[in-house]
Amino acid sequence: GRARRAAAAAAVPDDAMSDAYAELFRAALEAVMHARSTAAHAEDVRVAALSFLHCMVTCIGPSVMQLLGFIAEQSLSEDAEPTLRDAAEFLRLLNQLMARYKEHIADAVAELLMPVVTRVFAVVAAARTAIDEAEDAADAGGDDDGDDE
Repeated sequence: GRARRAAAAAAVPDDAMSDAYAELFRAALEAVMHARSTAAHAEDVRVAALSFLHCMVTCIGPSVMQLLGFIAEQSLSEDAEPTLRDAAEFLRLLNQLMARYKEHIADAVAELLMPVVTRVFAVVAAARTAIDEAEDAADAGGDDDGDDE
């Protein structure tokens, strides 16, 4: 059992081991992101998927950059109806990736920057509109001064 797995692991070079694990984690990430897209309207699934992704950044390594466009689309697309929290979490993830993989992320960020900025501003504008409408509705309902005459 355990001794045999340890011996087999010891026989595999470290870089091959890390590549094998990275591929397993990448496959798990793809499955999580697929689940996220399937349940896009469930906030708890969206939050859990991004939380998983934050944890997997170091496990997957720089190959996560290949998935960055897909992750951005899943996190910020209009179809996903992203919230301010979704946008903030994606930006936090992008910050984590930039800090960890500076030398690998420049091309991906250059390609995604304007679409991401545009979507983030759209999310903020939609949230502001929703807040304004809620305040207007509250004001309209609160115009009654209590006089019944």
